[in-house]
Amino acid sequence: MKRLIILAATLIAGLSACDSLLDKEPLDRVTQFDYFKTRSDLELFSNPFYDNLLDKTPYDEQNDLLVQMTLSDVLYGGDKRTVPNTGGGWSWGNLRRINTLLEYVDQCEDKKAVTEYTALAKFFRAAFYFDKVKRFGDVPWYEVQLGSADEALYKPRDSRELIMTNMIKDIDEAINSGGLTASTSKDMTTPIIWRKLPRPPKRSSTKVPTSSTPPKLRTRTT
Repeated sequence: MKRLIILAATLIAGLSACDSLLDKEPLDRVTQFDYFKTRSDLELFSNPFYDNLLDKTPYDEQNDLLVQMTLSDVLYGGDKRTVPNTGGGWSWGNLRRINTLLEYVDQCEDKKAVTEYTALAKFFRAAFYFDKVKRFGDVPWYEVQLGSADEALYKPRDSRELIMTNMIKDIDEAINSGGLTASTSKDMTTPIIWRKLPRPPKRSSTKVPTSSTPPKLRTRTT
């Protein structure tokens, strides 16, 4: 009996050792629990936002800088602008990447970087939905990372009012957090979206009359 107990204990210990030996993190890829630890991780993960969501050249499509002789159906509008059954901008991969960053950004040990890249992701989420509302009107709102088996992928579209409200909320939170600030350094790891925004016009140096009486106009003498 004692011999059987010793044998059973040996087998249990051996199986436990096998489990711990086989339960290893894959070496051919990085998991989300090993990433998002440093500012560099956040920078590299967010770099595609600029390439995928911002125009690469002012002449890639018809816009205010270039209008072709033959207008597109989008510019004609009316019954010429129809929503296609497939394609035509109904892609959500960029949004999933944005929501992935927002889900795991708190794993970063650099809390200043967490604030900056959280604001950056929310800015780009608002930009993503701005394009979707322009193209489709009502669209589903997603603010969490979804997998291919999530039932939420088949949810009905949300109203434009809800989408715009959430967009404004994202932008307000991004600005109020202090993450979207101009940087005087040349460090490219700092989010540069703020430097891409248009600057307010310079104030005129002409002094404005303080009197409530309007200035007199000069009259031309002949």
